[in-house]
Amino acid sequence: MKPRIVGLCLLALMLLLVGIMPAVMAQGEPSNPPPPTPALPAPAATPRPHQGQPGLVPSSPNDFTVSGKVTDVFNQPVTDVWFDVYNTSTWDYYTTSTNASGNYSLSLPAGDYDIDPYKSGWLFKPEMIHVTVGPNKPNKNFQAVDANWQVAWYNAIEDGYTNEGSKTANYGSASILRVKNAAADMNAYVKFDVYDLVQETEPGTCFATGDGWLMTYVKEPGPDGGGVYPVGNNWNETTLNWNNAPAITGDPIGQFGAETDESNAWARLSKPATGDGVYSFAIRNNSSDSVDYSSWEGGDYPWLVVDYRVEYKDFLSANISYDDWAGLAPFTVQFLDRSYGCATSWHWDFGDGATSTQPNPSHTYSSPGYYGVSLTVSNGTSSVNAGDGIYVVEPVTQFFISPATNATIGGIAAQAADVLLYDRPSNTWTMVYDGSAHNTLKNISAVDFDGTDLLLTFSANQAIPGLGTATPYDVVRFTPDDPYTYPLGSGSFSWQFQGRPKGLTTAGEKIDAYAYSWAELLSTSGAASLPTDPIIKRADEDLFSWYAWDNSWLTWPLDGSTITGLAAEDINGVAYDWTDDLYITILGTFNLGGISGDGKSIVLLEATGGGYTPSLVPWLAPGATFPSTIDAIEVVR
Repeated sequence: MKPRIVGLCLLALMLLLVGIMPAVMAQGEPSNPPPPTPALPAPAATPRPHQGQPGLVPSSPNDFTVSGKVTDVFNQPVTDVWFDVYNTSTWDYYTTSTNASGNYSLSLPAGDYDIDPYKSGWLFKPEMIHVTVGPNKPNKNFQAVDANWQVAWYNAIEDGYTNEGSKTANYGSASILRVKNAAADMNAYVKFDVYDLVQETEPGTCFATGDGWLMTYVKEPGPDGGGVYPVGNNWNETTLNWNNAPAITGDPIGQFGAETDESNAWARLSKPATGDGVYSFAIRNNSSDSVDYSSWEGGDYPWLVVDYRVEYKDFLSANISYDDWAGLAPFTVQFLDRSYGCATSWHWDFGDGATSTQPNPSHTYSSPGYYGVSLTVSNGTSSVNAGDGIYVVEPVTQFFISPATNATIGGIAAQAADVLLYDRPSNTWTMVYDGSAHNTLKNISAVDFDGTDLLLTFSANQAIPGLGTATPYDVVRFTPDDPYTYPLGSGSFSWQFQGRPKGLTTAGEKIDAYAYSWAELLSTSGAASLPTDPIIKRADEDLFSWYAWDNSWLTWPLDGSTITGLAAEDINGVAYDWTDDLYITILGTFNLGGISGDGKSIVLLEATGGGYTPSLVPWLAPGATFPSTIDAIEVVR
């Protein structure tokens, strides 16, 4: 019997996964303080002890007190509950918290106030109290319940991997679990015995399981750790091979990311276990680069972590989750019920006339628009509801494009130093930025818009009027004096991004694709080694980003090797859509798992639950042609 461990400490897990980040604010003294102000007479009323920020200081005196107590379901005091208190007329803002006895108190001017309690993971009854202050308001009490998930840990009782290249070989005694998507696929399998999880409950309560984690130890790293799929239990590690392995079907319930060597890897799983029993999972990736995890025999065996809790019916609370919030019509969304309080019935209203009574339904929106979604849950005693929204958008029909070569485009004599706007519905082209008019004649290798400002990268050193020399590692910002008249006339240049001080120095680290969102998103012309600890290595099929807020490089958003066929290609244009979709262009001909095109094609990478699904964008009007290839793009949303 292999060892199994259950019920490790919740606190240890929270420290490991989340960490603690206290925020401290301090206000310093001036270097030359003024003479001390004479002390004022003591006020007739006790000063307000917990004035919050922001908010204007009220002018009326602090004559009235609001107080109360917070207790849990066992009538014990709840400490460290914070209260946000707002004056509903002036929006003056105050805060306070409960003490060791669960009591709170604060002094307020006369007025109407909303009192909102908060403690991470706790639910309150009532959720909010409205009070009219003047006179005093005592006994404004709350009852609270800890709705945080507890965790149980289970190590694998069996594991192994299969190899399509050796279909009858058994690797159940191997020290590794290998996953790879290539000419010969390799998939890993793990099995867990979940026991002593379900707890006895009292009237008015129920036992619930939630999401969880699959933790493995990485022996050989890779860009795609793989998706996690629930599979059947009809296998054992001594006989498992490619031919008899459980079928891997449906969508993954969790996803490993890009994994680093000799480290723990974590995949968040959706509802991995519903109670006591045996559960099996497969790990399969989409990369030709393999990842090796330690098996049970390797000494660092896989772990399954299951969330669980006891819920109280009196604290019924509705909560909506989903796998995606915005996308192109037709747009399919997987909705998830995240309610608390022993829900037994569900009613979803998707905002387009369709409804469902399933707890976790999937729904497809066929038309663009904003859809308000509501969920009503009931536990046989009471009902509550929650709302959210889904955006479904029209396909992009306008594109900013810089051609790779000089050509006559839509009757316009265009150069590789220009940016043009194409409107598909009217099949018309407009000159937006004329490089000759601005004395910037080097080829444009990347383009983006930030509001009405144009962001440009040049493929060779370009002298910028009034600024200096922009290198292929830089992005310059052009702010036009009149942004609404094309072609853009006079304006000023400034620096947007300078790559050399941030570590882009080699010939392969020149920028050939760029987009600006909350970070500087880019791709380079070749391999890049980013000066991080450990060093981040990126290839020309990847998209990565510079985060200016803390001066750091991030591997977000795309490891190109996770998309079939892209590992052999070079991304040379990118546009980021607020729906989290990406539009890319690729140098030369390509085939992405049956999605084929060339340097004139635009590929949509639709964000789908942690990955991307490629498709060709029909960006040209029927019968229209493009006489060049694309060197840089931006989309108009």
